[in-house]
Amino acid sequence: MKKVILIIGAVLLSAAGSKAQTQSGQTDYLSVIYGMCDSAGAARFEFDYSEAEDIIRRAIMVFESQSNEFQEKNTELKGELYYDLTRYLALQDKAEEALDTFALAIDHGWSNHSFAKNDGDLDSIRRERRFRQMLLAIKK
Repeated sequence: MKKVILIIGAVLLSAAGSKAQTQSGQTDYLSVIYGMCDSAGAARFEFDYSEAEDIIRRAIMVFESQSNEFQEKNTELKGELYYDLTRYLALQDKAEEALDTFALAIDHGWSNHSFAKNDGDLDSIRRERRFRQMLLAIKK
């Protein structure tokens, strides 16, 4: 599965620069990104957190290779991607990286305080002062 994801990601990244950003093209890229999220989730449920991290990092690269219009229109998706990356990093006890990506998730509109407060994937960073401060910042 890893090789297939790598190939898909490489093809998409190379095509991203040359493909015109039509409505259909944008929809295609959204489908690919959501498919990559599904693959990362499958890896997470197989306890392959490193693989899940790699897939989400590639999904972020695909997202960032798109036009500014696409990125602005789908900024919440970028927040979700960074939140997923936060989870996979936290599951690997990469606290500083997880905290950095949690900040990026918030910067891109991710604001589900209740979910983050109760997400077991974030247990390794839950007691970090920086995490608690960011959590308070998104509390509504």
